[in-house]
Amino acid sequence: MNKNSDLPLLLITQLADALAEALRDPGQTRERVQEIESHAPKFPEVRFCKGCVLPIVDAIATSLLHSELGLSRDEIRQALLCEGQSTLSGIYSPKEGQSGFGGVTWGDNWQRVSKSGQVAPADKPGYRPCPDFGIVSPDQSALALLGEVKYVGNQGAASLAGIIKELRYYMGLAVEPDKKWHYRYGVGVLYAAAGDSPRRLRLITDYWRSDRFALISLQQ
Repeated sequence: MNKNSDLPLLLITQLADALAEALRDPGQTRERVQEIESHAPKFPEVRFCKGCVLPIVDAIATSLLHSELGLSRDEIRQALLCEGQSTLSGIYSPKEGQSGFGGVTWGDNWQRVSKSGQVAPADKPGYRPCPDFGIVSPDQSALALLGEVKYVGNQGAASLAGIIKELRYYMGLAVEPDKKWHYRYGVGVLYAAAGDSPRRLRLITDYWRSDRFALISLQQ
């Protein structure tokens, strides 16, 4: 296996299948997001990411990093990163087959322009890029993947345009290991929770060769 290119896409493919299975029922997904409302009352997307997506990211990464790279559970835990790692334990604790998230995604590569296009005032350091989750193996050439998650509640279908824009922003930043920015690949997870029909999976790899990211879309 060419770990520089095949391992990230293999992980994304397995993650897509696992998310499609676990989040097939939108009613159950909405219930899960609602039952942890106290964690982030005004931010259902945060609750969806931490309560629905990250446990699955953990399980898939734990299995793959152990089987493909021979990493120990502790090494995998250090490889798994989360934007809000300090509060993640309030939602779930790692079970068998999971490792937990041992660090944060933030880079020290401050940017004058944010992912939403905001320009920092001249007297400020700028914006610190911080994807929703990351997987960075000890040998960063094997796997250095960031993830962005979008959740749309009862507003109907969701557009991929926003998450594509954000991933292009992140992938456009130079790799700077000395500034904790190792990411070479990206994945976007988009979930539309409206309606009651089972979610259908679309794994979109059109941007893989040109922009180094793929998209996992779960909609009606």
